[in-house]
Amino acid sequence: MDIPRRTLIAHFFMLAVLMPWVTLCADDFDGLWHGEVDITGTSVFVQLDLKSPDDGKRSAVVTIPLVGSYGTAAREVRADDGGLVIASGSPTISVEIVMSKPVEDRSKATFDIISGPPQIVELPPAPLELQRVPRVRELPGASRHDGTLVLPGNSRLPITLVLGDFEGTEHALLDIPAQGLQGLYMLRGAVSPPEDPDQEGAIESHPEVRVWRLPIQVEAQLLIRPEGDSWSGEFRQGQFILPIVFERSEDDLVTARRRPQDPTPPFPYAEVECEIQAPGGHVLGGTLVIPGTKPGANGYPAVVLITGSGQQNRDEELMGHRPFRVLADQLARMGIASLRYDDRGLGASTGEFATATTFDFANDAAAALARLKEAPGVDRRRCGLAGHSEGGLVAAMVAAGLAPALPEADPAFVVSIAGTGVDGGAVLSDQSQRILLAMGGDEELVVSMTKAHHRLMDAIRDPDTPEDEIRAAMRELQGIQLEIQGETLDEEQRSGLENAGMAQMSSPWMKAFIRFDPATAWRQVGVPVLAVNGTLDLQVWHDLNLPAIEKAVREGGGVVEVVRFEGMNHMLQPATTGAPDEYGIIDITMDQTAMEKIGDWILATPRIPDVSGRRKD
Repeated sequence: MDIPRRTLIAHFFMLAVLMPWVTLCADDFDGLWHGEVDITGTSVFVQLDLKSPDDGKRSAVVTIPLVGSYGTAAREVRADDGGLVIASGSPTISVEIVMSKPVEDRSKATFDIISGPPQIVELPPAPLELQRVPRVRELPGASRHDGTLVLPGNSRLPITLVLGDFEGTEHALLDIPAQGLQGLYMLRGAVSPPEDPDQEGAIESHPEVRVWRLPIQVEAQLLIRPEGDSWSGEFRQGQFILPIVFERSEDDLVTARRRPQDPTPPFPYAEVECEIQAPGGHVLGGTLVIPGTKPGANGYPAVVLITGSGQQNRDEELMGHRPFRVLADQLARMGIASLRYDDRGLGASTGEFATATTFDFANDAAAALARLKEAPGVDRRRCGLAGHSEGGLVAAMVAAGLAPALPEADPAFVVSIAGTGVDGGAVLSDQSQRILLAMGGDEELVVSMTKAHHRLMDAIRDPDTPEDEIRAAMRELQGIQLEIQGETLDEEQRSGLENAGMAQMSSPWMKAFIRFDPATAWRQVGVPVLAVNGTLDLQVWHDLNLPAIEKAVREGGGVVEVVRFEGMNHMLQPATTGAPDEYGIIDITMDQTAMEKIGDWILATPRIPDVSGRRKD
């Protein structure tokens, strides 16, 4: 499997010192496991954190950096013939790992790619040996050290290093919140002589140097040496050698950093786990939040929260942030109930994500709305939809009666948070240009790339475009993108990159996203609409999308309020540039002013008549 390179933008008790690791596990499979599997010459790192709680239901958190899976909850963990089967992956690749019963903290396993690019799905299962290691954060005396990488272009990337010792062996974890990376187990690397033997102070020459391998998408090394009670050294990846200094955490907490808006108990509201029966036969796992405030005469107003593009959990978790968890907390404190759910095929939800389109997601959202209307204490005539990014479009489609299986869903209102008003092709062309410019890309090359991107989108919009024309447009675009990034690939790598791009552009979701005009839905929304966006949103540009939403709603005779939040990005965070690489660096998950505006607007929106057919035809 030839995968093109990409640059990094990416309890124990005291008895533990006396007892073998394996005897500390309540279940044969419990623990942190890692290994590397060879897939046609490419080493793929696999990390599994397996737990078996008191109820006996096993769970697994899976990290496979090469396929874009970082701390992903496994879709399924089941016992099988004395072993264990873990099904997981990313939105583009699904894998199945079959573990045999462990012997002395090792398990013979197989790694099978179930869905993804055809050339790798056809490969037979590959052997994988997994080794159990301690959960570093739980080791007695474990310490946390925080540092910041200054990347080319002067952007900053916070990194946390957690070190611990078990039976005389040092273990390390790495957190990179801005990349959504938490608890990556690092591998010990060998110390090589300095490239320049005459170089004074080369870190490789230090007698106490540590070399850690970072098994991320493009493998990197972290070379550190002790400095006082912390560490300093170099981060190396490809041609980049970047200095870094770590400072020991003053509070010595080894847990991953918590975002300041993350809700903490006790909560002044009730949270109830629930299941949503979707029209396709699958089940969506969700969380219903019921306020503790006094309800209105008919119950609480309520809202379904709909995630944006890409497979996401119910909290819309990204880069250490949980926007929907934070928003649900704020709404509950204002007296508004909410329902949020895992996307199909993720977490507690079943169903197939890879082949789903925005229309399928509209079916899921409509089913969630029907479930919300049945919740005790909720005013069924004040139940609406709030969607982020693509979720805003999904909300409009449900309100317009365009959810194929549930056209009579009838929400009381729609809130679009950075939702789209123009087709996906226009959104993607615009965002790629703005993001590259914000990251310091060469302006002339970016202009050329944008023109090439428009040509590719035009080719895909027309269903009759021959595949060879789409491939040619793809190759032209990727060539300019590589030039902007200063990367050179051989022909085999270019072919692999091209095939991956073609697979992405030919997916059912992508074709539907590029071809569907959201105005078709917005014109048919006959309930109140709130459309909000940040003026630094580079992914869904406010001046491209908000006017289009407003125009379409008003053309259909609907009512819409448009709000621009100055200086906020796609996540409604206070931002500097608006570029996605800032999302994880910013501590605020969602601006308080923005959340209060959304809540106030919902509270001010009146009950709908108890009739159907309110959509504009």
